[in-house]
Amino acid sequence: MATYHLPWFKSVFSTDYSFGKADDIFMSWGQSKDISLFNITENDLISIEPCIELVAGSRNFFETYTIEKEKRGKGNSKNPNAGSGNAGNAGSVTETIEASTFSMLAYNFKLPINYSRANYLAELSYQFTILGHETEPGVKRNQSFFGLAFYYQF
Repeated sequence: MATYHLPWFKSVFSTDYSFGKADDIFMSWGQSKDISLFNITENDLISIEPCIELVAGSRNFFETYTIEKEKRGKGNSKNPNAGSGNAGNAGSVTETIEASTFSMLAYNFKLPINYSRANYLAELSYQFTILGHETEPGVKRNQSFFGLAFYYQF
């Protein structure tokens, strides 16, 4: 992860590698701005940090296709179904073909509200995600997430 602080905003670039049955790489780039709202007392702070994040990644996965094949009878006299109009047994064969793409996966818009004191930070956040064009069938293209986090530094 690389972070660069400009006077107006913070830029973050990160890369993640997922390994297992399929190896995937994910890259994200985000722009955020830390805005201090107000203090309740001298030792605490309420702030927000709106963020826009773009996530791209590979999609190394296995697509499975089912191919239907018919087994036809020879029509010999030893086959009890011969001549009865039955074409034989139909079976299926599963064929696995590896596919790979690299594309935009999601566009994230985050709005966390932070309460911080000397050693801890509590965060309430909302994230709206628009999934990329190559989403799986049946998956909603727009997603909303609410989060609650607590961080303590020793």
